[in-house]
Amino acid sequence: MIRPTRRAAILLAGCLAAACSPTQSATADKEPPPAVTIARPLLATVPQTMDLTGTVTASASVDLMARVAGTVATVDFADGARVRKGQPLFHIAPETYQAQLAASSAQLSQTAAEYTRQQRLFADDATSRAALDNARFALEQAQANQRLGRINLSYTIVRAPFDGWMSSAAISAGGYVAPGATKLATIQQIDPLSVEFTLGERQVLQVLAAMRARGQADAPAASRYPVAIGLLDQPDYPYRATLDFAQKAIDTATGSLQARAVLSGTGDATLLPGMFARVRIAFPADDASLLLPVASIQSDPLGDYVFVLDKDHIVRRRDIRTGGDVGPNRVVLGGLSPAHWVIVDGLVNVRIGGKAKPRTTMLALPEAAQ
Repeated sequence: MIRPTRRAAILLAGCLAAACSPTQSATADKEPPPAVTIARPLLATVPQTMDLTGTVTASASVDLMARVAGTVATVDFADGARVRKGQPLFHIAPETYQAQLAASSAQLSQTAAEYTRQQRLFADDATSRAALDNARFALEQAQANQRLGRINLSYTIVRAPFDGWMSSAAISAGGYVAPGATKLATIQQIDPLSVEFTLGERQVLQVLAAMRARGQADAPAASRYPVAIGLLDQPDYPYRATLDFAQKAIDTATGSLQARAVLSGTGDATLLPGMFARVRIAFPADDASLLLPVASIQSDPLGDYVFVLDKDHIVRRRDIRTGGDVGPNRVVLGGLSPAHWVIVDGLVNVRIGGKAKPRTTMLALPEAAQ
């Protein structure tokens, strides 16, 4: 049985709890809405760009292999040296191949004399047609052996297949090499240099549309589409290149397409194969575009979006499609109109469906559109 004093205490506690709950709710409802800064999107005609990351590659890279067996007599270049096409790089001891050529030349002289004798005998009806044919076959075999001997002797000198830069020698003088099995060195052609990069399917469509706008829809014209290149530590894109190659099909596993741009005549020793490079593709700006500060654009697995205020100062989410960056701003391709008020500052404290206290501002026009 509950005593009266204890019953009174329980009833008092219940009354206090019931009285306090509406008060706390009212206090929460009376919290002022967060202050935000809103602005209308900029409407400007700006060149749109696509920024990608690629890798600098040599336009040609060849592993030099021995084509005849023997001992390396000399290595005729310095590691890392620049060489010219046809320049001797390795000498393989030629004595064996000189002797083989001498033997094949002697055999050729003998068979040539025999063939001449058989021709005279056949003219005098002193030998058979078969004997003459056999002499001719022997002569042709000797001629082929002599040519082979000259080829093998020429292979004892390994020459540069093109102008380029050498790696370090993989074998020293005195080392034994086997044909097709021994790598001697690597030569790379770095003028012109290439930059390889990948494009997503949406980016491929954007590039194709830009090519059509330039009248470059056909493949030969597409190879002249300009591309700007910069290294990771450069604020701009000082190198000019042209689109040289693009695969004819999108990889269904990755949804991307491999492409290549070529730089020629750079003469810049800072560009080396294997470096990461920034690739910028510019598109013609025919129509005015909407611009927003990059900091006002949010992203999640569903895509890019911004917060806007409606006429009642209620925060709403608006999904958008974005393009490239123009200074501190980003191009908005869809999902927004110039009439929207976009929250550009104070995003931390807002919530969708809640109210906000706006302060208006005007966005600055980027230099590219001035």
